[in-house]
Amino acid sequence: FWVSAHIIPFAKHFRLIAYRQRHHYPNPRLGDGSDINSTRVHAHDLASLIVALRLGQVHLIGVSYGAAIALRQAVEHPELPRT
Repeated sequence: FWVSAHIIPFAKHFRLIAYRQRHHYPNPRLGDGSDINSTRVHAHDLASLIVALRLGQVHLIGVSYGAAIALRQAVEHPELPRT
C-alpha cells in the first residue's frame, strides 16, 4: 500500500490513519460517480470515520484536495478536530 513520504515523520509520534476518499484508488468507483468531487460528501465521510472509530478529537492533515476536505470537515464538525 502506497504511503506518502510526508506522513512518515508524523507516524513516528502519532497514531496515523491514512484515509482514502470514496471513488479514489484503491477504492472502487460505485454508482454514477456524481459525488466524486464533492468536498461536502468527503468531509461527511471523514467525520463519520472519526466518529465510528471513536477517535475523539484528531489532528487532521490534508494535501491538495485532501486539505480542502479536512478544512470543510473542520468547519462543518468543529467538535472533531484538535488541530
